[in-house]
Amino acid sequence: MNFQAKMTLWRWLAALTITGLVNTALAQSAPLTRPAEFHLDIPVRIGILTAMSRNASFPMWGATVDRLRIALPAHELHVEALDIAAVHRATVSGKFDFIILNPGLYTELKHHGLRRLVSLKSPFANSPERSLASTIFTRSERTDINALADLKGKRVEGVDRHGFGGWQLAWREMQLNGINPASDFASLSFSGYPYRSTVDAVLNGRADVGVVRSCVIEQLERDGALARGSLKVINPRHNDDLRCEHSTQAYPDWLLVATAGTPSLLARELTTALLTMKPASDGFEWMMAGDYRLVDELFRALKLGPYAYPPAPTAIEVVRRFWIGFMVIGVLALIGMLHVALTQRTVRRRTAELRQALDVRDALERERQNQQERIDHLARIGMLGEISSMVAHEINQPLAAIGSFARGLERRLQAGADPRPLASVAQDIALQSERAGEIVKRIRNFARKRSIDRQAHDLCAVTTDAMALFAGGAIQHPALESHLPASAKVMGDAIQLQQVIVNLIKNAIDAPRPAQARPWVGISLEHRAPMWRLVVEDNGIPLDAAAVSQFFEPFFTTKLDGLGLGLSICHGIIEAHGGRMLVEPRAAGGLAVGFELPELTHEQSS
Repeated sequence: MNFQAKMTLWRWLAALTITGLVNTALAQSAPLTRPAEFHLDIPVRIGILTAMSRNASFPMWGATVDRLRIALPAHELHVEALDIAAVHRATVSGKFDFIILNPGLYTELKHHGLRRLVSLKSPFANSPERSLASTIFTRSERTDINALADLKGKRVEGVDRHGFGGWQLAWREMQLNGINPASDFASLSFSGYPYRSTVDAVLNGRADVGVVRSCVIEQLERDGALARGSLKVINPRHNDDLRCEHSTQAYPDWLLVATAGTPSLLARELTTALLTMKPASDGFEWMMAGDYRLVDELFRALKLGPYAYPPAPTAIEVVRRFWIGFMVIGVLALIGMLHVALTQRTVRRRTAELRQALDVRDALERERQNQQERIDHLARIGMLGEISSMVAHEINQPLAAIGSFARGLERRLQAGADPRPLASVAQDIALQSERAGEIVKRIRNFARKRSIDRQAHDLCAVTTDAMALFAGGAIQHPALESHLPASAKVMGDAIQLQQVIVNLIKNAIDAPRPAQARPWVGISLEHRAPMWRLVVEDNGIPLDAAAVSQFFEPFFTTKLDGLGLGLSICHGIIEAHGGRMLVEPRAAGGLAVGFELPELTHEQSS
């Protein structure tokens, strides 16, 4: 007798001894007392997993029930066959006191408070811990299938996807050998119980390989239901305590468990009855529950039961479960799309309206610029009209000199004078004509209608050209005093700036003065970084504060025949150049009117 058999015998004897001692103690106690929650006449409800109860190779279920009826005469036994789903429900509801089930199902449900009581021991195993395995087989004549690696590309059939010996143990063995049943097989199917269905599927060629519980093939051969040698075992193992041909590691066999609400004394009575039961006619017997940690490791490796990841739901399941949410999302999405469409339509309409408004604004701006240019031109023409007498006197001087030189030249030529001295006279005539031409050119440039052209200019030169229009009136008009630097570079339109300066000089000349005052106009230009300041002063009658505050407003004037547009136009020109107009009374009498312009920067000059 080997060591494992000796240990099994000792456990069995120990159980008998404990049971005898307990029964003796109970018999000697008078009267017999039990806890209040335990009654002799309560019914005992036992559930048995259907798959094994239908299998003819396990007649022990009937023997087990009969033995319990004899061992527990004070209790009424209710036995019911259950499928896997019913076992799940019974475990949660507590409908049964005891359940007989396979190790895999126990591992899945033990967290509901199941307690192991006894384990089934096969007559072909030395202990209940190594009593169950899977047998992977094919027909003997299949020479192409000899090892687990040959299963790839083959049709494989098991007993049940949840079957412990009929599939899960074989699945683990395939996994250890690098085979993935989900992708490596040509097909994977399950025939259901009894085991003979899987055997027949291999024999008739519906499957290439089958998986059943260990010892099933030997049992069929002993019963004469299968010809000996017609099947061969793949990946056979011979070095453990299980004496049937098998293909996987051996695990603990089926077991009987007590549910969470089962009284402890009732569990003890039933355990004692099963441990003292003689082996059934086929050799199966009940023994103390063994170690089921191997089953835990198996389920952890296969990610089954409590170690399973939640299966990914199918699209149909997701829709069916969350159809209200999907409907709400669909309605919101539809509303969102309608909102986006309406928003885009509104944006396009408003963009078109804005573009149209911008076009109208641009057209109005162009029209305003054209009107401004026309007003500026008319202002210059009007200003020339006002100074026409001065212009006529300016041109009359060179013309009178030309006439005088021409008549003198004629008389001298008639008198037979020497023609050589007459060359100087001709030069004087040419100079006077050039002088008249320059006067006409300046007037034409000032009065010419043109588009605005801003460039870098010397404000000193612009001021000098403006003063030149008044140079001929030295007798009739006041003298112009100027204090100008060598250069004053600004960015602007020379004609517009000249128009502003001419307007300021003309207003200073026309300013009302006391009767004894000699007319005087002063022009100064100084640098006040980052600006150039030009000021035109006069010695006229001072204006009050109210008149000074309205000085640049349109249609405000101190002249009897004035329109009040000149200084308003000057104010717009200077602001368009980035400057500002200035006005303040002089301490000595009169006004100081001018403007400031930004000096030319290095970036503008380059």
